[in-house]
Amino acid sequence: YSHKELTNNRYSSRKLRGRFDQDDWYDLKKDFDKKLKEPNAKTQSYDITNLKGESFREMLVRLIQESGMTDPEVYKSANLYKQTFNKIKQKQNYIPKKKTILAMAVALQLSSRTTRELLMKAGYALTDCDNFDLIMRYCFDSRMLNFEDINELLESYGLHEEVFPIMDKSDE
Repeated sequence: YSHKELTNNRYSSRKLRGRFDQDDWYDLKKDFDKKLKEPNAKTQSYDITNLKGESFREMLVRLIQESGMTDPEVYKSANLYKQTFNKIKQKQNYIPKKKTILAMAVALQLSSRTTRELLMKAGYALTDCDNFDLIMRYCFDSRMLNFEDINELLESYGLHEEVFPIMDKSDE
Protein backbone atom coordinates (compact mmCIF):
# COMPACT_ATOMS: atom_id res chain seq x y z
CA TYR A 1 0.00 0.00 0.00
CA SER A 2 1.25 3.44 -0.86
CA HIS A 3 1.46 6.34 1.60
CA LYS A 4 -1.45 7.97 -0.28
CA GLU A 5 -3.67 4.89 0.11
CA LEU A 6 -2.96 4.73 3.82
CA THR A 7 -3.71 8.40 4.39
CA ASN A 8 -6.91 8.41 2.32
CA ASN A 9 -8.68 6.53 5.14
CA ARG A 10 -9.76 3.97 2.56
CA TYR A 11 -8.40 1.24 4.75
CA SER A 12 -9.15 0.88 8.42
CA SER A 13 -6.50 -0.40 10.79
CA ARG A 14 -8.44 -3.63 11.18
CA LYS A 15 -8.54 -4.25 7.42
CA LEU A 16 -4.84 -3.50 7.10
CA ARG A 17 -3.86 -5.71 10.05
CA GLY A 18 -5.62 -8.65 8.44
CA ARG A 19 -3.38 -8.33 5.37
CA PHE A 20 -0.08 -8.31 7.25
CA ASP A 21 1.51 -10.51 9.85
CA GLN A 22 2.27 -8.87 13.20
CA ASP A 23 5.92 -7.96 12.45
CA ASP A 24 5.06 -6.49 9.05
CA TRP A 25 2.24 -4.47 10.62
CA TYR A 26 4.55 -2.89 13.21
CA ASP A 27 7.18 -2.14 10.54
CA LEU A 28 4.53 -0.53 8.35
CA LYS A 29 3.19 1.54 11.26
CA LYS A 30 6.71 2.62 12.28
CA ASP A 31 7.48 3.63 8.68
CA PHE A 32 4.18 5.52 8.40
CA ASP A 33 4.82 7.35 11.70
CA LYS A 34 8.31 8.26 10.51
CA LYS A 35 6.92 9.70 7.27
CA LEU A 36 4.49 11.85 9.24
CA LYS A 37 7.32 13.34 11.28
CA GLU A 38 9.50 14.19 8.29
CA PRO A 39 8.53 16.94 5.85
CA ASN A 40 7.64 15.60 2.44
CA ALA A 41 9.51 17.47 -0.32
CA LYS A 42 6.44 17.52 -2.60
CA THR A 43 3.69 18.43 -0.16
CA GLN A 44 5.66 19.99 2.71
CA SER A 45 3.39 18.08 5.10
CA TYR A 46 4.49 17.58 8.68
CA ASP A 47 3.42 15.69 11.76
CA ILE A 48 -0.35 16.15 11.83
CA THR A 49 -0.49 15.99 15.63
CA ASN A 50 1.30 19.35 15.74
CA LEU A 51 -1.40 20.85 13.53
CA LYS A 52 -4.27 19.83 15.77
CA GLY A 53 -5.98 22.87 17.25
CA GLU A 54 -8.39 23.45 20.09
CA SER A 55 -11.03 20.72 20.40
CA PHE A 56 -14.77 21.34 20.57
CA ARG A 57 -14.79 20.63 24.30
CA GLU A 58 -11.80 22.89 24.96
CA MET A 59 -13.35 25.73 22.99
CA LEU A 60 -16.68 25.35 24.78
CA VAL A 61 -15.05 25.39 28.22
CA ARG A 62 -13.05 28.47 27.23
CA LEU A 63 -16.17 30.26 25.95
CA ILE A 64 -18.04 29.49 29.16
CA GLN A 65 -15.15 30.88 31.23
CA GLU A 66 -14.95 33.99 29.04
CA SER A 67 -18.69 34.57 29.38
CA GLY A 68 -18.45 34.74 33.16
CA MET A 69 -21.47 32.43 33.46
CA THR A 70 -21.52 29.48 35.83
CA ASP A 71 -22.20 25.98 34.53
CA PRO A 72 -25.76 25.94 35.97
CA GLU A 73 -26.47 29.30 34.35
CA VAL A 74 -25.33 27.95 30.99
CA TYR A 75 -27.26 24.69 31.00
CA LYS A 76 -30.40 26.31 32.41
CA SER A 77 -30.22 29.12 29.85
CA ALA A 78 -29.68 26.58 27.08
CA ASN A 79 -32.62 24.49 28.37
CA LEU A 80 -30.39 21.45 28.79
CA TYR A 81 -30.50 18.82 31.48
CA LYS A 82 -27.59 18.88 33.90
CA GLN A 83 -26.62 15.32 32.90
CA THR A 84 -26.42 16.26 29.22
CA PHE A 85 -24.32 19.32 29.98
CA ASN A 86 -21.96 17.33 32.23
CA LYS A 87 -21.49 14.70 29.52
CA ILE A 88 -20.52 17.44 27.07
CA LYS A 89 -18.04 19.04 29.48
CA GLN A 90 -16.50 15.87 30.91
CA LYS A 91 -16.26 13.36 28.05
CA GLN A 92 -13.23 14.27 25.96
CA ASN A 93 -14.50 13.12 22.55
CA TYR A 94 -18.25 13.50 23.07
CA ILE A 95 -19.92 15.61 20.38
CA PRO A 96 -23.52 16.65 21.06
CA LYS A 97 -26.17 17.20 18.42
CA LYS A 98 -25.98 20.32 16.31
CA LYS A 99 -29.15 21.72 17.88
CA THR A 100 -27.66 21.28 21.38
CA ILE A 101 -24.57 23.23 20.34
CA LEU A 102 -26.77 25.98 18.91
CA ALA A 103 -28.75 26.10 22.16
CA MET A 104 -25.52 26.60 24.12
CA ALA A 105 -24.43 29.28 21.64
CA VAL A 106 -27.72 31.12 22.22
CA ALA A 107 -27.31 30.77 25.99
CA LEU A 108 -23.76 32.13 25.81
CA GLN A 109 -24.90 34.91 23.44
CA LEU A 110 -22.10 34.02 21.01
CA SER A 111 -21.42 35.98 17.86
CA SER A 112 -22.24 34.49 14.49
CA ARG A 113 -18.56 33.91 13.74
CA THR A 114 -17.82 32.24 17.09
CA THR A 115 -20.90 30.04 16.72
CA ARG A 116 -19.72 28.89 13.30
CA GLU A 117 -16.26 28.13 14.71
CA LEU A 118 -17.79 26.12 17.57
CA LEU A 119 -19.96 24.17 15.14
CA MET A 120 -16.95 23.55 12.91
CA LYS A 121 -14.99 22.11 15.87
CA ALA A 122 -17.83 19.62 16.30
CA GLY A 123 -17.97 18.80 12.58
CA TYR A 124 -21.12 20.80 11.82
CA ALA A 125 -21.94 23.89 9.79
CA LEU A 126 -24.79 26.28 9.13
CA THR A 127 -25.51 25.53 5.49
CA ASP A 128 -27.16 27.59 2.75
CA CYS A 129 -29.48 24.78 1.73
CA ASP A 130 -31.39 24.11 4.95
CA ASN A 131 -34.15 26.41 6.21
CA PHE A 132 -33.34 25.72 9.87
CA ASP A 133 -29.69 26.62 9.27
CA LEU A 134 -30.62 29.79 7.38
CA ILE A 135 -32.93 30.90 10.18
CA MET A 136 -30.31 30.20 12.82
CA ARG A 137 -27.72 32.10 10.80
CA TYR A 138 -30.12 35.03 10.57
CA CYS A 139 -30.75 34.90 14.34
CA PHE A 140 -27.04 34.99 15.16
CA ASP A 141 -26.27 37.66 12.53
CA SER A 142 -29.08 39.91 13.80
CA ARG A 143 -28.33 39.09 17.49
CA MET A 144 -31.86 37.71 18.01
CA LEU A 145 -30.71 35.33 20.72
CA ASN A 146 -33.65 34.30 22.85
CA PHE A 147 -35.50 31.06 22.42
CA GLU A 148 -39.01 32.51 22.33
CA ASP A 149 -38.18 34.73 19.33
CA ILE A 150 -36.22 31.96 17.60
CA ASN A 151 -39.05 29.46 18.10
CA GLU A 152 -41.60 31.97 16.81
CA LEU A 153 -39.50 32.50 13.69
CA LEU A 154 -39.03 28.75 13.17
CA GLU A 155 -42.78 28.16 13.51
CA SER A 156 -43.58 30.98 11.09
CA TYR A 157 -41.56 29.07 8.47
CA GLY A 158 -43.37 25.81 9.22
CA LEU A 159 -40.47 24.25 11.13
CA HIS A 160 -42.57 23.16 14.12
CA GLU A 161 -40.45 20.07 14.72
CA GLU A 162 -37.28 22.18 14.94
CA VAL A 163 -38.32 24.50 17.79
CA PHE A 164 -36.09 24.56 20.85
CA PRO A 165 -37.60 23.01 23.95
CA ILE A 166 -38.29 25.45 26.76
CA MET A 167 -37.84 23.59 30.02
CA ASP A 168 -40.25 24.13 32.82
CA LYS A 169 -38.43 25.12 36.00
CA SER A 170 -39.75 21.92 37.59
CA ASP A 171 -37.66 19.92 35.05
CA GLU A 172 -34.43 20.96 36.77
